[in-house]
Amino acid sequence: MDFALNSTEMTTHQLVRANLDSARTQLAETLPHLTDEMLDWAPAPGMPSIHRIFMDIIATEQYITDGLRGLPTKTNEELDAPLLSIRTAPGLVKKLTEVRAETLQYLDGLKEAELIGPARNSDTYAKRLELKLVPVSEVLRYIARHESYHAGQVVTYLWARGDDPYSWASP
Repeated sequence: MDFALNSTEMTTHQLVRANLDSARTQLAETLPHLTDEMLDWAPAPGMPSIHRIFMDIIATEQYITDGLRGLPTKTNEELDAPLLSIRTAPGLVKKLTEVRAETLQYLDGLKEAELIGPARNSDTYAKRLELKLVPVSEVLRYIARHESYHAGQVVTYLWARGDDPYSWASP
């Protein structure tokens, strides 16, 4: 079976966008099930709260896209500070949407050669992605992978609260 792409098939840009979109769709399935009162909840002591999970999704995406753009690196505290004050589920959704819009704007501004070329912070992701030289496209796909992981975590948290995801209507 030949899985090679040709010029009439999807571009790297389209594939990266599809990864980001599918991860966001997974996360979006959880959003109607969240309330403001749940944000500080975690299944057990020592586990991150739902709020903290969303903070991590947002801060990681910002950190990665800032690095790809060559912007100064922010500390975890600098990334977290504006997110700590968002205390509602709709507020977190708004911030998720804003950050993703910035990521997609960055993606849309890249040419194919830039997407398949090495990322500015390639060495930061080389070990994590098990690559010697990391293309920009793979760093952007990592955003989707990270978000997908946390979407599963939120689903599990909701399930632990008795909200069975198999009973959710499909979007």
